[in-house]
Amino acid sequence: MVRMFTAIPVEDSLSKKLAQVRTDLKGAQWVSPEQFHITLVFMGDVNVYLYRQIRQQLKAIDFKSFEIKVEGIELFYDAQGEPTVLYAKVHESEEIKALQLELANLISMFHPNLKLVHSFHPHITLARLHKTPKEEVEQFVSYFRNHECCKTEVKEFNLYSSRTTPIGSVYTKLESYESIPKEELDYSDYQIF
Repeated sequence: MVRMFTAIPVEDSLSKKLAQVRTDLKGAQWVSPEQFHITLVFMGDVNVYLYRQIRQQLKAIDFKSFEIKVEGIELFYDAQGEPTVLYAKVHESEEIKALQLELANLISMFHPNLKLVHSFHPHITLARLHKTPKEEVEQFVSYFRNHECCKTEVKEFNLYSSRTTPIGSVYTKLESYESIPKEELDYSDYQIF
């Protein structure tokens, strides 16, 4: 069994900009910039047979490249109201919502146990927090909350495996699925008789 998910990789230029916000927050386990991504569908444990089916079916997803933009830094909290994750908020465009929904629908046909319990909030995890002082991290976040730092083009999504290690999760790209060049999707020059 392999823990798997689909995600949009984050380009190096954007990763470098996001990595610049790192600071000495107590209890913050910062994610390596090479591991930055925007999760689309998390599948959990998948057996080899299911992996082969999903890997093949994802080739049927057609999408145009589109732009994403980071709209500031936010926090996820646990049930007790303690901050657990520091993340860069990604604008929830129609294009990213459509891609996520198409992937979720397709994968759930082949993965009957898939439980999409969380609503989709596109983001890039920057750090996981362990007993980080709430006041300190909220003050840090307030500085960056509405800071639109960067934009980038989404030209692919990937299928990843996830492995837990003592220093955090390690993600490995298994497959890559590229967008269709825009010129291939432009039918405006054609007439239907």
